[in-house]
Amino acid sequence: MAEDAVKHRNPGSVTDRRRSADPFARKALAVAVGSRLVVFLVGFITSSTMRTHEVHPIMRFPAKAEVYGGWLGHLLNPWAHFDGVWFIHIANEGYKVSNNTPAFFPLYPLLLRLGGYLAAGNYQLVGILLSTVFFLAATAVLYRLVAVDLTPRIAFYSVVFLSLFPAGFFFQAVYSESLFLLAAVCCFLWARRERWALAALAGMLATMTRLAGLFLLIPMAVAYLHQYDREDPKRDRPLLWFLLVPTGVAAYAAYLAVSTGGVGGFGEAERAWGRDPTFPPITIWRAAVKAYFGATQLLTGHGVPADPAYVGQTLAFIQRETAIVNLVSFVALAGAVWAICAAWRRLPISYTLFGVCVISLPLFAPRPQVPLMSMPRFILVAFPVMVALAVISDDRPRLRWALVAVFAAGLVFLTGRFALWLFVA
Repeated sequence: MAEDAVKHRNPGSVTDRRRSADPFARKALAVAVGSRLVVFLVGFITSSTMRTHEVHPIMRFPAKAEVYGGWLGHLLNPWAHFDGVWFIHIANEGYKVSNNTPAFFPLYPLLLRLGGYLAAGNYQLVGILLSTVFFLAATAVLYRLVAVDLTPRIAFYSVVFLSLFPAGFFFQAVYSESLFLLAAVCCFLWARRERWALAALAGMLATMTRLAGLFLLIPMAVAYLHQYDREDPKRDRPLLWFLLVPTGVAAYAAYLAVSTGGVGGFGEAERAWGRDPTFPPITIWRAAVKAYFGATQLLTGHGVPADPAYVGQTLAFIQRETAIVNLVSFVALAGAVWAICAAWRRLPISYTLFGVCVISLPLFAPRPQVPLMSMPRFILVAFPVMVALAVISDDRPRLRWALVAVFAAGLVFLTGRFALWLFVA
């Protein structure tokens, strides 16, 4: 009876005490660490043996984004490409309306800036270390969460699919994906354990990292309703903590209002980056058409040419590059939707809802020539997709190993592209 009381008060406590005996726990950590070593190796080999793609001079600022030369440059410089340049720019010089940097939420560049004080302004190295550490911490929390909600084996393969996802190299780049993922899984776990203050704090940090953090109110609400006790006079107190979650966005909007004079600064910046509001079904239709013509382009060389204006805005991508991005993005979306639909009966409802919402967010603001711009990165942090894949393949070893092989090949391919300054997501 005493153990039952402890389990009711803290659902994960018994499992936590047995964690050291869990044969999958150390394997999950080994996969997470091993995947990072492989990605570093792929980036190093690609950068040192192949010619880097020429990019617009604007992507070569600031100098602190690529600070190393020689073999160390081939090892570390690839991880400060594209958005990494912008995050370093913000950490170094702050936000400016003129260059549309308000589109990047503040927590990650703030941590870069703080870390830069300790590393003599080496934001590149700080960003790589932060992202890698956040990722490893996130996989540990994800494993613990899924092991409690489902099984240790499903938890292990969730970490495997997350680590090998083709866009998984972003987890060690100077990007905010690792930070957001860590905040999200912490919010899930602490809400499940009724530690509302910590769950709300994690949710607030997530909303300071990405707008999608607002969707963490969903697992908090589900956990609250599941644990709701009509007889408890203090049953409504946790709801006060829910108010902390959106303060991350509110604080950022207030900061932009004071510093730039516009309350909706990040929304205006998104539009300046070419994202226009529309309805998700329209986005999906446009993406399907672009993916079809992208496949035609790659197979025959006679697809619809990329818009010259778009090419100029996105660092002179040629038709083939535009085709690859459209095709990869659409396949990623289709795969994520299939996984969620196939596994929803076996997933906790909070997983399903959060995953669907995170994936749906970019569908409301597509770009003309690449409607699903950055979709692989949204799927990357929608961790329920990886859990869904682990659930679907749990009793299908052939499917599981086929997915592992496809993911690993895709990770090598896309990592190499990113290292060569070729856009991925």
